[in-house]
Amino acid sequence: MGLMNMNVLSNVKSLLLQRCGMK
Repeated sequence: MGLMNMNVLSNVKSLLLQRCGMK
């Protein structure tokens, strides 16, 4: 579960970074 959680967080972070970049 921990590893999966970290993976999800990484995906969310990349998505947020992409949104910020587009902004």
